[in-house]
Amino acid sequence: MTVTTLPENEVDALQDASSVEGREATPSKVAKRKKDPDGLTKEDFPPRDFALEVLLGLTVDLSVDNAIGMSVVSSGMLISGIAIHRKKWLELLVAQIKDAGKDGNTVPLANAVDTIVGKGFADYEAMRDRRAEQDLDVPPVHYIHFRDARVHTSQYTDYPLFRVAIDDISAWSLGSHSEDAS
Repeated sequence: MTVTTLPENEVDALQDASSVEGREATPSKVAKRKKDPDGLTKEDFPPRDFALEVLLGLTVDLSVDNAIGMSVVSSGMLISGIAIHRKKWLELLVAQIKDAGKDGNTVPLANAVDTIVGKGFADYEAMRDRRAEQDLDVPPVHYIHFRDARVHTSQYTDYPLFRVAIDDISAWSLGSHSEDAS
């Protein structure tokens, strides 16, 4: 029987691959975090639902035009709707604010929200892209953005737009009360 010893860099690569859910801190990842250009620490990468992150990354995060019907449980409430990209959610939010005012009196507010939140989204995406190019850990998305959301408690309430913190999600499923996922 022949025993092959892997070079340390290959051992680190295998450990990194085996800890894809972020539940383990390998020596190479800890070393990267100590030198992190954005000052991020392991607390910025909490253990998360890996399957949910992959699903969102391959659907709504991939393109502004993508959408998927989802239901999630958050703080004891069932929330069902169409998960959409954060930029699409912002576009719809700005339109909703504009429509809420009479005689265009909410247009300045809508424009401010668009500018400020839009810049925050753009900065976040630029940081994620830069970190991926530098082979650094990429912080996870923090929210799921829904359109046509229905919040179920003892009754239900419909919301045109809804935003849920991923850290608050205790369960999820594909499918929504809304049949239109386009």
